[in-house]
Amino acid sequence: MKQLFLFSLVILFFASCRKDNGNAAPNLLLGKWEYGLYKIHNYDPSYLPERRDTTMIFPNENGNYIEFRDDNFAYTTYTDGTRGRSPYKIIDNKLLILNGDTLQITSITANKFTTYKKEVVGYAYSEEWGTYLR
Repeated sequence: MKQLFLFSLVILFFASCRKDNGNAAPNLLLGKWEYGLYKIHNYDPSYLPERRDTTMIFPNENGNYIEFRDDNFAYTTYTDGTRGRSPYKIIDNKLLILNGDTLQITSITANKFTTYKKEVVGYAYSEEWGTYLR
């Protein structure tokens, strides 16, 4: 009888556990984010040696924003008055498809998220790292 009681408790414990719905990234992503540091690294062996391997860093000093809304569109606002709207989609809480580009979400918290993207064409490649802040 004691074993039956313990077995019943174990079954109730597992039955009462909620399954994680895996929506952490979309829920955290919603809202307004300021563009942070953006870094691009390009490598192309067909270029001259001095231009073959380049890295560019773009700090956001102008207050440009992107806002992810629950209508599956991201709205951008730039300090020069330019505005944009792009569809977005989250896949498995790890990939962000924004305006046709696939970005890997490398980390996300309530106040910061970072992305990474790599494109390879032949022997050339381009890597991009993005930071977004609340």
